[in-house]
Amino acid sequence: MPIRFGIVGCGTIAPVHAAAIQRTDGAALVAATSQHPEQAQAFAAAHGIDWTPDLPALLRRPDVDVVTICTPSGLHAEMACAAMLAGKHVVVEKPLAISLEQADAMLRTSRETGRALAVISQSRFAPGVQEVHAAVTAGRLGRLLLADLSMKSFRSQAYYDSAGWRGTWALDGGGALMNQGIHGIDLLVWLAGAPRTIYGYARTLARRIEVEDTAVAVAELEGGCLATIIGTTSLTPGFARHLALHGERGTIALEETRIVRYEIEGEPKRQIPPGATLTAAQSPTALGRDEFAAQYRAVVASLQEGRAPPVSGEEARRAMATVLAIYEASRSGRPVAF
Repeated sequence: MPIRFGIVGCGTIAPVHAAAIQRTDGAALVAATSQHPEQAQAFAAAHGIDWTPDLPALLRRPDVDVVTICTPSGLHAEMACAAMLAGKHVVVEKPLAISLEQADAMLRTSRETGRALAVISQSRFAPGVQEVHAAVTAGRLGRLLLADLSMKSFRSQAYYDSAGWRGTWALDGGGALMNQGIHGIDLLVWLAGAPRTIYGYARTLARRIEVEDTAVAVAELEGGCLATIIGTTSLTPGFARHLALHGERGTIALEETRIVRYEIEGEPKRQIPPGATLTAAQSPTALGRDEFAAQYRAVVASLQEGRAPPVSGEEARRAMATVLAIYEASRSGRPVAF
């Protein structure tokens, strides 16, 4: 029997999840719900599935094994905990939550119920990123010395005005770092290590929103590597995310998820062919759909085999905690120690 999914929230990102589930062997999408019934009905009709009027109705369905949460970030914790208490596994969009208290409640509920909690971080599943992770894990760069992460995106004022939750502390949990930048920060932490100390500035410079549209930070990571982080949604026209890892023996650089530089002592210099880079820097819907499908395949395999899912709640908490620490450093004017 396939593992059966229900989706909560039928907005911009939900069709990407639906397509990934429907491309995954051993998975089936069976139902969806939304706070807006007409949106749920239209989404269900488009994907040939059922719809329910609300989350409790979805959770009562015996044919739903996993709930995928595609709602605003401030609703993740309450909905995820309700789903796990109802006996469902959970896949939740990034970020995990908007506070450490919410995140810890989700992790605690997962432990107490024995239900899996997986967080979408599809960039990890791109072939280029997987290759970089293997190289770093094998020590081919030597000790990491410096990492630099640049995330210079464009989001118009109309983007923020298009939904009341966008750009708010209560439901978005942050701006350029927590919403758009969380993917890059997750990669930084996964590839180079979590921060030991961090200092930063988060400012609202160009958009009429509560949260930051521009931020910079510096950090000392585990193992002593130093890192810089730039995140913004206020630059025109928007530029592809860039992450460079510099070690004692060489450098590897990613543009979005594509390797654009790979030079390591003692290894042949790699010729990188030119190629277009898929980027969400200019459009929030320009996403790596193959990467979403790859993560869903990995989630389904983990559930079938009874092991922890990839990008667990514990892992996702580290990226979220990094963003929250930058916010705290900006407010306090002092470095934050982990």
